[in-house]
Parts: sequence; structure tokens; C-alpha cells
Amino acid sequence: MSDLFQIEELFGRAAELTWMGRAACVGSDGDAWFPEPGSRAPEQVFRICAGCPVREDCRAYGFDWPGVWGGTTEHGRIQSAKSGT
Repeated sequence: MSDLFQIEELFGRAAELTWMGRAACVGSDGDAWFPEPGSRAPEQVFRICAGCPVREDCRAYGFDWPGVWGGTTEHGRIQSAKSGT
């Protein structure tokens, strides 16, 4: 694989994630979105997500990642996928 191809691929991926710069959580404590296993994220996290303009993009991106993405927990996203909602 050429270096040029790898660079083009990297820039293509970066372009797909431009929505992240518009997220309501930008500049906040990222650790709050990734609680320790068995713990729940603070309610403030869910309040921030509730008013976020890119909530749906975030939820879709984070489907396979731990933590809170788009106002949903990993467990919540799994349950939503199972129920088709």
C-alpha cells in the first residue's frame, strides 16, 4: 500500500468526522462519558447530549464503542438495536 493511499484514506476518514467539532461536549471533561465498568455516567452528560446538534451522528459513530455516545449507553444502544428502534 502506498504512502499516498494511506494519507488519502486518513484524510477521508477525518472528513467523515467533522461533525465532532460541532458536538455540545467539545471542551468538556471526556472522562465523564466513559465511566468505570459497573458505574453510570453523571446526569450532566445526558443533559449535554440531549441538546446536542449532532446527537444522531454521535450515536451512530459510537455504536460499537464503550461509553456514552449520542446520549445513549453501550447497553442502551444494544437494546435499541435488538428492538429495532
